[in-house]
Amino acid sequence: PEVLEGLVLSAEEGNASVSFKTTNAVPSGGTVRVVFPSGFVLNSDGSSVVLSATPSVLSSSVSVSGQNASITTTSAISAGATVSFLLSNVKNPTYTSENVGS
Repeated sequence: PEVLEGLVLSAEEGNASVSFKTTNAVPSGGTVRVVFPSGFVLNSDGSSVVLSATPSVLSSSVSVSGQNASITTTSAISAGATVSFLLSNVKNPTYTSENVGS
């Protein structure tokens, strides 16, 4: 294999997979908020949108403010429900590391 010398940068862009189980019910018109750690970039290549939500209770539009993505529910989500979705246009943090050997 080829070994790259010097600095290697990571800033891949794509979809973030989100999955959680609700503790309490979320009413129709409620908000699901996802907070990303520092370094992630939302709306990196156009507006972030919800893709492939299960169950289908989330609006496709996403309100982004800094590291926060807020999504409105289109119908109620019961307590104990598992919610999964993809959030588009999310860019991973950029990491820099020195290559110390081959």
